[in-house]
Amino acid sequence: MNQQFLVLYNRSLEHLFGKQARAVAKELDCNCRYTDEIQFLQDAEINFEKCVYFDKDVVTGLRLETLGVRLYNNIGSIELCDDKRRTCQLLLGDNVIPETFYSPLLFSDDKTFRKDFAQKVAKKLGFPLVGKLAFGSLGEQVKLIHTEEELNQCCEEWKNKPHLFQKYVSSSYGKDVRIYVVGNEVVGCMERCNPNDFRSNIGAGGHGRKIDPPEGFAQQAIFACSVLGLDFGGVDLLYGPNGEPIVCEVNSNALFNELNQVCSVQVEKHIAELVMKPSQTFDGLFF
Repeated sequence: MNQQFLVLYNRSLEHLFGKQARAVAKELDCNCRYTDEIQFLQDAEINFEKCVYFDKDVVTGLRLETLGVRLYNNIGSIELCDDKRRTCQLLLGDNVIPETFYSPLLFSDDKTFRKDFAQKVAKKLGFPLVGKLAFGSLGEQVKLIHTEEELNQCCEEWKNKPHLFQKYVSSSYGKDVRIYVVGNEVVGCMERCNPNDFRSNIGAGGHGRKIDPPEGFAQQAIFACSVLGLDFGGVDLLYGPNGEPIVCEVNSNALFNELNQVCSVQVEKHIAELVMKPSQTFDGLFF
């Protein structure tokens, strides 16, 4: 068993990440453990050099990086991808993303302010528009908002939670392109379709099929991962009105079991090959 490497994932997501994490660990011939176990180890017991980190536990990740462990992905990049507002802000100047407005930071329960903000959002984006919690996965907590009343209700419901609103890309209703990037190379691409929902996520009922990346999509996905400092990740791209790629989300801990099956690839092999390359150092990415 190779003691140089370790694969970590969240215990509460065993049903989602267990198979994926063990597949990578098998390729690396290393142990696979739950992230929460690390905090019970003494510093001297943390003697592995590289770790594939399938989690968003920032505190544990920071401890490992402080001790000199090279994480794949690094905690700075995981933080950026976990907060959709920060992801959008970094990609705003270089990538095509839907027009986006972030919920204001409030220190009091000001209903007048929220209503005024909602009116400005509606005027800028029109209806329908998309509302998202800043932190969420699998297409959960993403809403298609059709009226001003629904928008006000959403602002009230999410008043104490970071959230954002985006222009609805109707040309991509119920479909998108998931591209998995490892080491600045596309290793798999599938189109996800859901005829019963505007969200194409597999977890929301979508189904994937293998496709070749449409023109410009691969370059956009690779660039997004590069901007965010990711070693690997899944990039979701919408079809713009003229078929152009529009970045929807970038996932630092994207699931690849479905993509493996649909595209007849083994993403775990590509991740393991990247980790095993020599001189893979990273100082961390923090914003």
